[in-house]
Amino acid sequence: MIHNKRVLAYIPARSGSKSIIDKNIVDVCGKPLIAYTIEAAKASKYVDAVIVSTDSLRYAEIVKKLGAEAPFLRPAELASDTAVEMDSCQHMMSWVEQNWPEKYDLVLKLEPTSPLRTADDIDQAIETFVKKDANTVITVTEAFTHPFWMNTLDDQKSMDNFIAEDVKRKNRQQLPIYYQLDGLVHVASWEFLKQHKTWFATEKSYASISPNAHAVDIDGPTQLELVKIIISQRNEQKHPELALPKGEEKKEMAGTKAVHSLFNLTGKVVIITGAAGLIGMQYAEILSDAGAHIVIADIKQEICDAAAEKITQRSGIKALGVEVDISHEESVQRMLDRISKEFGRVDVLVNNAVARPQFYFKPFEEYPVDDWEMVMSVNLRGVFICSKIIGDYMVKQGKGVIVNIGSTYGIVGNDLSIYEGPESNAFPSAVYAASKGGVINLTRHLATYWAHKRIRVNCLSPGGVENNQTKEFIKRYSARTPMGRMARKDEYKGALLFLCSDASSYMTGANLVVDGGWTAW
Repeated sequence: MIHNKRVLAYIPARSGSKSIIDKNIVDVCGKPLIAYTIEAAKASKYVDAVIVSTDSLRYAEIVKKLGAEAPFLRPAELASDTAVEMDSCQHMMSWVEQNWPEKYDLVLKLEPTSPLRTADDIDQAIETFVKKDANTVITVTEAFTHPFWMNTLDDQKSMDNFIAEDVKRKNRQQLPIYYQLDGLVHVASWEFLKQHKTWFATEKSYASISPNAHAVDIDGPTQLELVKIIISQRNEQKHPELALPKGEEKKEMAGTKAVHSLFNLTGKVVIITGAAGLIGMQYAEILSDAGAHIVIADIKQEICDAAAEKITQRSGIKALGVEVDISHEESVQRMLDRISKEFGRVDVLVNNAVARPQFYFKPFEEYPVDDWEMVMSVNLRGVFICSKIIGDYMVKQGKGVIVNIGSTYGIVGNDLSIYEGPESNAFPSAVYAASKGGVINLTRHLATYWAHKRIRVNCLSPGGVENNQTKEFIKRYSARTPMGRMARKDEYKGALLFLCSDASSYMTGANLVVDGGWTAW
């Protein structure tokens, strides 16, 4: 509060950044990027509350732990690439007016991408606002490059008369000072902002000048790396006793962060076909837990949406449900177009979908040709189509990972004895074995075909999962397995995460078998 005026700091933080995925919470010297803005706001002498407007449950949980408020999620239309920031601000103000008893006189906008901003920068802007009785105050900094030293170029790239003659004869100290917007702090009166819906007033709008050293806005990877260096150096200056001896930095990284970073999928976009099924959801959970945006790709939109909502609520990271028939190229291309529009990239494809028609467990001699072709169209043709279309997208993108789901039955023949007995009316599926054997060898082909394009292709071959089979079947299967049991549904999570992450960075063309020892004898 200042002069009996209550001050609300507002931080807009949508989750859909394209230049750096999840930019607002990317790690910067051990803290989420947004933490620096929240800390500066909370250290201000005048700020009464800090509120974050985000579309992400995960972001909301993070900022709450950092001491800010995130009491609502902004609507999707206010979080798109074309959304206007002022609309999000107005949404926030309306929510506060309707739900909080406190009334605020001043609103600050603090972009989370300016981590070098200080509490002093904030307080100076607020003090200027009060002193000038302003409608708005906006921070600026001295222009990094003087505009007198800038010009356009023609088609020939000619530098003739690039700098005016009178400017050539002057040094910088003789030129007028120019200022540029730095995005550190915007201040406005609540009523002015509500009525005029702009930070730029036509009257009673003033500047607060901030230091060049604070005016860094992270738009892409270059600025991010620069800021990391600056903050790291500042931390060492503040706490020299905590600085590592020369040569020890890499050891510290190896001891504290290397393991986590190997399996970290933060910001990655992962497509899982057949993701709404029993094992598919297990895969979605672990990859989302590792930080990835999951695309639930399955045969019915309502099932996809329900599964995506479950994953989003579980991890706080946005998941997307997309209906697709992987046996048709047009359907897969439509899916990819939607994902590209939503996320701007695809990092990992998990080919997990399988078909199980009506006569799936019929004896081989009685197996319908239509059912055989139907299973093959999903289990093998679907892997081919998805890998073809999405793999080509990854090639153009410059990098990617494909994980195909095989099976122990793609490696060894069926043990018919576990299907015997009066309680069993099922027979081992020849088409399943044929399709999974094809998947394993397609994996090897694609691995060698795309290795030079930085596309890794591996296969995960699981054993049987206990899932409502008869007691006798479970008993016979378990007796056939060295570990003496069937797998739990969650026991393939670790293997899949390994294959999807940088932990397997030198691995391609491999078939990772996780079967309790089934294929060991």
